[in-house]
Amino acid sequence: MTIPTKETTYWCHIQKLDESFATKQHIVQFEPIIISPDLVHHLEVFHCETEPQVEIPLYNGDCVKMPVEAKVCSKVISLWAMGASTFTYPPETGLPVGGKDYNPFVRLEVHFNNPELK
Repeated sequence: MTIPTKETTYWCHIQKLDESFATKQHIVQFEPIIISPDLVHHLEVFHCETEPQVEIPLYNGDCVKMPVEAKVCSKVISLWAMGASTFTYPPETGLPVGGKDYNPFVRLEVHFNNPELK
């Protein structure tokens, strides 16, 4: 991915979860890997809340130009902001994802803050 060179950019990536999510899974930990900590301000992962058979167009680009079909990708399932660390659910819980009634598309949104225009 190319890091945008504007002062502030919201970059979106829509991804289809792989076949392992055809059955319900539980996310037990979120740990972002940030390779440009001086540019990444925050990020969010959204689930596409719609019928399981609905296909959302794959996308990687400026969120302003995101396909209109992706408007359903708005339920926050994870987030990270500067200064935050790994988030781990308690041992007796987790975030359920996947299964026959779960739409397999998610959207990653990254806010790049680049005041020095690197």
